[in-house]
Amino acid sequence: MKKCVLVVEDEPDLRRLFGIMLSGAGYDVVDAPSGERAIEIVKESLPDAMLLDLRMPGVDGWEVLARLKKEELLESIPVIVISAHTGGDTAAAAERSGASDYLAKPVDREQLLSAIARVV
Repeated sequence: MKKCVLVVEDEPDLRRLFGIMLSGAGYDVVDAPSGERAIEIVKESLPDAMLLDLRMPGVDGWEVLARLKKEELLESIPVIVISAHTGGDTAAAAERSGASDYLAKPVDREQLLSAIARVV
């Protein structure tokens, strides 16, 4: 059975690119253009992993991660956060917030597939 990855990214071209990379590697891919939609989808489909952009308008990735970690049914879903913001302690903060891994944009195919393979 194929593993399902939820891709949460507000930039349509990046969301599509991540989906192509993952589906090409044999994963089922569901995507969400916003944090609000991601929360709805994750409750409906319980993906095997989530690729989550941190900086999005409205409900951002930090809020999505916090909400997931508060719900017993959802807290075990591995989350790989991605962000173009690489300064400061973003990676450490993501780990403290419960993320399984952190990838800095731009993310290449091998980085992405390696990170997903580690968590599913």
